[in-house]
Amino acid sequence: MPNPDAPENFVNLPFEKPSFDFVEKNLKYVVLLGIGGSSRGTRAIYEALRPTTKILFLETVDPEQLKETAELLNSLKPEDFLINAISKSGKTLETTTNLEFLLENVPAAKNRLVITTVENSPMYKTYQTLNVRILTMPKWISGKFSVFTNVGLFPLACAGIDIKSLLEGAASADENVARESAQRIFNEMKNGKTIHNLFVFEPKLEFFGKWYEQLLSESLGKDGKGVTPTTSVGTMDLHSKTQLDLGGPKDKLFTFLRVESAGKNSGLPGAVKDALYFAAKKSYENKVPVAEIILPEISEKTLGNLMQTKMLEVSLLANMLGINPFGQPDVEEYKKLAIDNL
Repeated sequence: MPNPDAPENFVNLPFEKPSFDFVEKNLKYVVLLGIGGSSRGTRAIYEALRPTTKILFLETVDPEQLKETAELLNSLKPEDFLINAISKSGKTLETTTNLEFLLENVPAAKNRLVITTVENSPMYKTYQTLNVRILTMPKWISGKFSVFTNVGLFPLACAGIDIKSLLEGAASADENVARESAQRIFNEMKNGKTIHNLFVFEPKLEFFGKWYEQLLSESLGKDGKGVTPTTSVGTMDLHSKTQLDLGGPKDKLFTFLRVESAGKNSGLPGAVKDALYFAAKKSYENKVPVAEIILPEISEKTLGNLMQTKMLEVSLLANMLGINPFGQPDVEEYKKLAIDNL
């Protein structure tokens, strides 16, 4: 009988109903405290869709950013903001540090706080006693595969993003498409390609690239194996990286990502944008391996489909390489050393 707590069950998440029973409406700001898998998927979707409600991402310890955030929150009515602190382990140093600062410097913070963590984690136990609202995430999920859990769905819903459509898009992902992409990357790795560049020709998708970088890095970078992910943004990076891409070492494979509707009905700028894209694609195809992803538009459904497809792709690629894609054991060393050095 299949194990319901196996990490590969991320494939079933789009078919499940979100487990939270409340969503904050009409917010001006959501302040998300999280790092890595606790924030990157959410940020990829947020930056692509840019809803009216702003999400402020506090992903590292930056005293200046913390001070500015506290000043902003203190200038607002409490009902205008929500703080969502996310940590699977319940002890992520960056997240707990930022949370403690806001609680100390924003009087309304405690009553506007939602914690997302696994049940009975240190953070869960601490804030349960303080009667803070707590959302749980599955203990079995790997952070980089968690965007379709409370980790991503709750803050996105509070920002006004249609999570039902997001999940419908994810549920429509085609495993065959994912397998073809995984096989292509696997074959190119065997041919000596060690760098995979995702070239996004829509600036709103840059943080999708950042999310995909983590997915590839943490899933495959084990046992001396892996492919180094990079992200380029068109057409800007055509003027900074193309000479190396085409004239430098032949150690790279490329995926071009564009939005079909981006150049339509926008007059001369759209025509120029399309001309530059197709010229770049032809130039690259003449010299390096290139695949293409075309989104019909940027929407909750297309983003859900794309992200689920990529999670399937990386999981399948890991299997081809004989690697367990879940977990990141070498990341834990620096976390322990940081705590020991405090």
